[in-house]
Amino acid sequence: MTAPTDATPATDAAAYDLTSNISPYLDLHMMFPLLEYIDSLISSGSISYNAMDVAQARLELLKPTHMVDYAMDIYRDDSGLHCCCI
Repeated sequence: MTAPTDATPATDAAAYDLTSNISPYLDLHMMFPLLEYIDSLISSGSISYNAMDVAQARLELLKPTHMVDYAMDIYRDDSGLHCCCI
């Protein structure tokens, strides 16, 4: 994940983000809810991370797992593909 930009206010939640510190000790499957929470902070404007970086991190974490449906959902959301195959 990228570091917050220099132009962020001091109250930015990124200053208190411990994700990079605890992630080496978590199982891969436990990282997904944490990254979803970071996504919610991004959408609310509480944290200044790039949403595409977080989505890319989720896809990288999914590679060694068998969570194919979840990977497809993330890829569709990131690439803007919202088609329905009949």
